Amino acid sequence: MVLHIVMFILKILCMILLAVAVLVLLALFFPVKYMGKTEFKDRTVAYRVCAGWLFRFLYVDFSGENDGGVITIRVLGIPVKRFYPFGTPESEKAKSREEKDAKKEPGTERQTKENPKSETKENPKSETKENPKSETKENPKSETKENPKSETKGNSKSAAKEKFSEKIGRIYRNVKSRWNDFYTSVKDKKDKASELKKVLKSKVTRRAYQFVKANVPKLLRHIRPRRFQSDVTFGAKTPDRTGQALGLIGVIFPVLKIPLDQVQITPDFERQVFEGTVTFKGYMLLGVVLYYILKLYFNRDIRRLMKKFS
Repeated sequence: MVLHIVMFILKILCMILLAVAVLVLLALFFPVKYMGKTEFKDRTVAYRVCAGWLFRFLYVDFSGENDGGVITIRVLGIPVKRFYPFGTPESEKAKSREEKDAKKEPGTERQTKENPKSETKENPKSETKENPKSETKENPKSETKENPKSETKGNSKSAAKEKFSEKIGRIYRNVKSRWNDFYTSVKDKKDKASELKKVLKSKVTRRAYQFVKANVPKLLRHIRPRRFQSDVTFGAKTPDRTGQALGLIGVIFPVLKIPLDQVQITPDFERQVFEGTVTFKGYMLLGVVLYYILKLYFNRDIRRLMKKFS
């Protein structure tokens, strides 16, 4: 009988462990699909980014305009949590105020229905019965009898006591303290700069740089959107900056392996403008992302650099 109970408990434990293992494997190796759309027009930016996992069992929606944005988390299509990363917008604040006012309205009506004559029955004569002569009976000559010459004599004596040498000494001390603060700050900056140069030229930094250079592009290629379409017209304040931005785009897109056929970017060298639409779709495996992050974190050279700069 005892063996049957023990076996039954072991079966339940094995089933729980299997369920946990299946969930972990699904979380690590089931693809997380995402998509997004961004529109730029007349200094307004409207965006929406969605990500779903396990046939939208877990779904995250991030949408907004300019500074305001709402993140909504849904499980099986039911909104579970909603929060505002950039602060609550004015529309939501107005809604919350209206709800609070609606809740407060029945309470105010009850207060008005109670004895309305309680305020009117107050004795208005209580204020008028105060003795107005109490203020006038004060001796007005007490203020005028003060000797004004005493203040002028004291001021002249205090000004005479402050000698010219004391003023010079005070100025000298202030200048000296400021110079010492400036000198120590410059010295500290020079020491930090020399230490930073030593760290950058060391073999540990070179090995860490080579390791990051080999692994980070792989992580970015895995996260990159598989479908990317854009129709953007942009222009900076000066033609030089517009050309620099165009060159930067030409360097970044090949690294991420985004086909340039799907990208339509028209530079405007005459005016400052940024208009268009950008849409993208993609997927990623959390297991692969976690593998590269742990690989970077547990690298000896990177950990040494982290300890030095922390």
